[in-house]
Amino acid sequence: MSALKTWPWAKIGQSVFSLALTVGCVGWLIPYVAQTTWHGIFYRLGQVPSWTLPLFVTVMLCGLIMNAICLGASVPGLTRSRAIRVDLAGSAIANAIPLGGAVAVGMTYGMLRSFGFSRAAIGNSVLTTSVVNFSTKLMLPILAFGVVTVAHVPVHQQFKQFVAIGSAAAVVLLGLFAGIVASRRVAHGVGMVVGSLVNGVRRVLRKAPADSIEERIQEFRLNLVHLISNSWGRMYYGSFGMLFVQSVLFWMVCTTLHINLTWPATFAAFAIGRLAASVPITPAGAGVTESAVIATLVSMGAMHTNAAAAAVLYSLVAVLMEIPFGAICIGEWLLRRGRLVADAKARVEAATARAEQLGSPGAA
Repeated sequence: MSALKTWPWAKIGQSVFSLALTVGCVGWLIPYVAQTTWHGIFYRLGQVPSWTLPLFVTVMLCGLIMNAICLGASVPGLTRSRAIRVDLAGSAIANAIPLGGAVAVGMTYGMLRSFGFSRAAIGNSVLTTSVVNFSTKLMLPILAFGVVTVAHVPVHQQFKQFVAIGSAAAVVLLGLFAGIVASRRVAHGVGMVVGSLVNGVRRVLRKAPADSIEERIQEFRLNLVHLISNSWGRMYYGSFGMLFVQSVLFWMVCTTLHINLTWPATFAAFAIGRLAASVPITPAGAGVTESAVIATLVSMGAMHTNAAAAAVLYSLVAVLMEIPFGAICIGEWLLRRGRLVADAKARVEAATARAEQLGSPGAA
């Protein structure tokens, strides 16, 4: 009973801490890394031509359409428009609240269920899209290292070393992932190692050992092989397409703020920012992502204030603009949820009746 009573206070404390950390990262870390002030950043943002903002938002929406292709490929039968609405709703929640990824998955589950998809189909979709997006992000440092090297982008040696280390780690993780998918023996070995590590931690915490971790990894492998074998091309096309569109948007923002760098250089900064955003310190990596981008741009020769304004403007367009669009999608779904559930139930009952009719002895 005491644990139940203290649970809400623990969640409130976690939210307050996350909010304070976000305010600190945004309010102090960004100007500290940029060696400027928020007054200077806002002054620079005020010089951005107003006609560019609708253009930026349009490009941002094109990136979301690409990501919807990935989501639609993971759920056979999901239309493009519904995939876009589901993606926007989930992204809005994930970007708006601390550690909102789990809540975003719940929203995705609720919307897809109201469209008539089974729990198994939704679970497989969450699994495959998570794996595809994670593996795509792992490839970013490899691509950034290749682009910086081939294009001879002038960056500090420490930056190249950082990207090279990240690329090496990504190669190891991608190789391990490919081994799990391709080989039952590798999956068995990974399951044994993961099971030992998890149970070791649980013993320290004085909890009962977890059961069948190896079986879960084998089941994960089978589901992944079955799903990706049918739609892996479209899923990776959508995932990489979204990152490419976002990198073009970031280059457009930098060009608007008179950061005269080539696309390969801005792509390297963009890749570092995406990697920083993967660390769940603050919602959508607020403050941390921009600081990483600013440091990278400055190392390539950009002016400090311009680099800070570019990082902030990109985040405003690519991250915060998803929240109002997503809120509209959530509101529209809430208004229509009852009818959607009724329609989905009617379709299931009709399909069941047809199956029973075809299976009856007199059907022939």
